[in-house]
Amino acid sequence: MREGAGGQRPGVGIMVADGAFPPVDSPFHPGWLRQVGMVAASIGVGDFHERLLSLVETLIPHQSSWIISYSSAARPDVLYTAGVPAAVRADYTDAYRDFDPFWRQWQRRPHSGVVTLQTLDASVKSDIYTTLFQTDAGFADELAVVLPALSGASVTLFLQRSGESFAPAEIEVARRVFPVLEGLHRAHVGRLFVSLRQAAGHAGYEADRLVRPARDTAQPMSCRISDPSGRGARVEPFDADFSIERSGRLYVLERAGAQDASPAPTSELMRHLTPREREILSLILQGLCTGEIAQALRVGKGTVKNHRMRLYRKAQVSSERALVALFRPVLHPDG
Repeated sequence: MREGAGGQRPGVGIMVADGAFPPVDSPFHPGWLRQVGMVAASIGVGDFHERLLSLVETLIPHQSSWIISYSSAARPDVLYTAGVPAAVRADYTDAYRDFDPFWRQWQRRPHSGVVTLQTLDASVKSDIYTTLFQTDAGFADELAVVLPALSGASVTLFLQRSGESFAPAEIEVARRVFPVLEGLHRAHVGRLFVSLRQAAGHAGYEADRLVRPARDTAQPMSCRISDPSGRGARVEPFDADFSIERSGRLYVLERAGAQDASPAPTSELMRHLTPREREILSLILQGLCTGEIAQALRVGKGTVKNHRMRLYRKAQVSSERALVALFRPVLHPDG
């Protein structure tokens, strides 16, 4: 779970104090369209959904925002908050998430779109949430942008407002821009899975249906499952910043003998690195340590260490010195 900077993030959103709200900005304003372009450029990056949330924040006044992952196999998982006190985040996770009416609605009907707390069906609302949590958290209404589900999991963007409900005109603005948000989200998910399939480094499968996330923490490490003939599936855990299903695993079918293939040339190996791995590799070659890389990419040290281990495994090396010696001639031929 990550927390945004206090107050309004630079160039992002309309976070206001209690009182009168300014008029809703037009989604067709040149500034907003430029922001869409910037978000599109971040497709495949770890904080993509935070940037996607900023498109809604810019248009609709609010006090706080959340990103929550809903799943048919697990309880709601808070991925990010901005303007939310730590105690409120903790209360949601510890005591109230099981009563989240948006999650209850999503479990009944996992459809994407825009909905507010005030317009949700009363049957999914619990007094524990609408009376206790809503009072403790100090919000009057929530606007949810529910993104399309993938394999039983969905990312939902939230704005919260105190004092008054979201107006019909504001809800309509969110609905008008939803196709843009949906398209960017689908492109991001597609990029993630392309990167994951490339990272597996094996051919022998024909369709996306052979690449499936599975929530299962019993086997967190990479492994290979095979039959006596050598046919099998390679199992890789998703990275911590894979927002669709952070505790899931990737299964990729392999041909017999694929795991014994000779190492690919370095230039070919570069094409099989994920965007995040390439970012980290570039920073390693610049001489940054794990802590400096984590700070530069705004991720945890554990995430950087996991990527390092994947780089070592893919490059078939056991040290940073060997990794640098292998890739420096390709990325920095004059260095």
